[in-house]
Amino acid sequence: MSFVQSADELAGKAAFVTGAGSGIGRAIAQRLADRGVRVVVADIDERSVREVAAELTGRGVEAVPVALDVADLAAWRAAAAVAAEAFGRVDILCNNAGVGPARATLDQLSDADLDLVLNVNVRGVLNGIRTFVPAMKVDGFPAQIVNTASILSHFALAGAGDYVLSKYAALAVSETLRAELAGTAVSVAVLCPGLVDTGLHKNTSALRGAAPTQEPTVTLDKPTPGMAPEHVGDVVVDAIVTGRFYVFPHPEYAEILSLRTGEIQSAITASQTVGDRDDTGYLGRSVLDLQTSL
Repeated sequence: MSFVQSADELAGKAAFVTGAGSGIGRAIAQRLADRGVRVVVADIDERSVREVAAELTGRGVEAVPVALDVADLAAWRAAAAVAAEAFGRVDILCNNAGVGPARATLDQLSDADLDLVLNVNVRGVLNGIRTFVPAMKVDGFPAQIVNTASILSHFALAGAGDYVLSKYAALAVSETLRAELAGTAVSVAVLCPGLVDTGLHKNTSALRGAAPTQEPTVTLDKPTPGMAPEHVGDVVVDAIVTGRFYVFPHPEYAEILSLRTGEIQSAITASQTVGDRDDTGYLGRSVLDLQTSL
């Protein structure tokens, strides 16, 4: 189900974008604004949200800055009140805020490292859902949710296990939410980018500086700057218009994804059948129902 039938229908909608002070979030906010969408610019960095909101306002778009720690549910509720006062309702929720890995092997991760990545990358997404989805369901108006996961929500990277597990969780949340909202007017998409030229590592370092954590034990050199955030913003807008659920800005990862799915298929084929198939109809019912409706 598509949230809108054409990009022209986005004009006048209201969006709430987290992590909008820089990188992908900022690009999403800018590209939505290009389509006439009013935007709540939310980020933990108050100065950056004010700058982005001022930029959008200068372009003739209604924009409201909100300083938000996505790990804090009470802060979400306060931010939602600001959005309601400014725009009445939120049509598009982009749960984009995220932090990067601690660059440690799984056995060397500290509690502080785990708390940060899970609170922001997982709890932050859930908090956005818990804040806005109930009203979206009750009111019944067409709405769109975009959760930012990662290409690393589909395969692992040694030395980034904390980030990988958080993004697998973000993907799981998105797939579950899609199933739970089937038959409603609320559409869901999950963004799975690869390398993007953002300030993620810099922002993550700043956040980790406030918490006791050890020095990185794994080197994760980034060989290229990555894709321009603006391109990701374009891809997100296109996904909203076309109604795509899985959003992959980097099609080059198709080969790696096929290697993983191929190994899984091979393992399933080699497995010995035990019992009947009744359990697939139970545990797999959401997937089967979704495929029937597509």
